[in-house]
Amino acid sequence: DCRLRLADTRDLGSAVARVRRLLDLDADPEAIAHTLRSAGLRRLVDDHPGLRSPGHSDPVELALRTVLGQQISLAAARTHLERLVAGVGESLPEELSFGGVDRVFPTAEAIAAVPASEWALPSSRIRTIQTLSQALTEGSVDLGAGSDREEASRNLLALPGIGPWSNGYIRMRALGDPDVFMDSDLGVKKTIADLDASSAAPVDWKQVAMNCSPWRSYL
Repeated sequence: DCRLRLADTRDLGSAVARVRRLLDLDADPEAIAHTLRSAGLRRLVDDHPGLRSPGHSDPVELALRTVLGQQISLAAARTHLERLVAGVGESLPEELSFGGVDRVFPTAEAIAAVPASEWALPSSRIRTIQTLSQALTEGSVDLGAGSDREEASRNLLALPGIGPWSNGYIRMRALGDPDVFMDSDLGVKKTIADLDASSAAPVDWKQVAMNCSPWRSYL
């Protein structure tokens, strides 16, 4: 079930589209499962049927959260984000406020205008946040629905402080790319090590990943 609070019923279509992107509701689980099973992952697929790849309702928010949270704890990232939203996030109308949520995440334009002195972060991270938010504002980086993923990747990687991990995570969640394998992620590395430890024979994960294309995000 999905319960929505709308200021205008004309927003319903947009809200439903965002929910579908967030929950990956347009995926084809049968096609994904068939490919992953054929790649030798039958047991994992059967243990996790119908797995979806999490998206996001706001690509700008996802991109900025990704950059801001690099190399700091989740608790520290949450503190920085709460300060950002309280400082420059737009207030919600009273009828839309719910459960303590009374503001929306700031626009890229609002974030770009935050002075460097207000960020309690390393100067290199501040530069990345400001450069990314400016690029999103100007449109030189386009993460909107239907945008070209390859072009978005090239433009993201051209920015200071955006590396393969950040680019892959943004592609997977903000752009809904079904074919991203996050093999540099620490959590993925640990899981692969655990699977190898419990396997009777060594697994060539690079080959497995290739065989899972075009559904590597689900891997």
